[in-house]
Amino acid sequence: MTQIGNKPLYLLIYCFLVHSSTITCFALCAIDGMILCFCMYISGAYQCLQEDLKFAFKNYASRGLNIESSDLLYNDIKELIRRQQNIIEIFKGFNKSCKSVIFIHIAVASVSLGSLLINIRLTPGVAKVMYLNYIIGASTLVFIYCFASESVNQNCLKLSESLYFCDWYNCNKKVATLILFALAKSQSGCYMTAPFFSPSLPLFASIIQKSASYFTILETFL
Repeated sequence: MTQIGNKPLYLLIYCFLVHSSTITCFALCAIDGMILCFCMYISGAYQCLQEDLKFAFKNYASRGLNIESSDLLYNDIKELIRRQQNIIEIFKGFNKSCKSVIFIHIAVASVSLGSLLINIRLTPGVAKVMYLNYIIGASTLVFIYCFASESVNQNCLKLSESLYFCDWYNCNKKVATLILFALAKSQSGCYMTAPFFSPSLPLFASIIQKSASYFTILETFL
């Protein structure tokens, strides 16, 4: 590389390869984009459920504490809990069909990240730029899955907060029982799962931290 690095043709081809690697790394298509969009849809469904729950209790409070309003609130809460259960079942079904894909993509990207750090250390000169693009791309791929899973889980947990801070203690026993059921469901969280791990932002931070640790250890031996 040092012998032909000054030739214009080589530089043009090298710049083209670097540009191509950037496009390859950041092209969110097929299963990656589909999983991200689906998780954002589930997160939005949980957010809508939170707002509908707050509206149901607000409407109940405006009607006054009587038997009729309690029955109406019971029917509304029952429908909302049915929606919550449907969201959970849809997400579980989707996650079940994508478990192997999630595991393969994150595992391969994590291993690639470690090997790319070794290559960027051993490669001399301007060639480091190409490996740097792939490092950013592999990190982005892992981040996409972890962010998508974390977004669903956080909105699921926020639903439990919305349930807890509603005026459930002013309701009758039937409504309170429904609220406790929904609260228990939402407090369990809703992460995506894969064999041996669950994608999350702490997992992403752990992968980056360990990769940086291995790179630091490599630096001490070279």
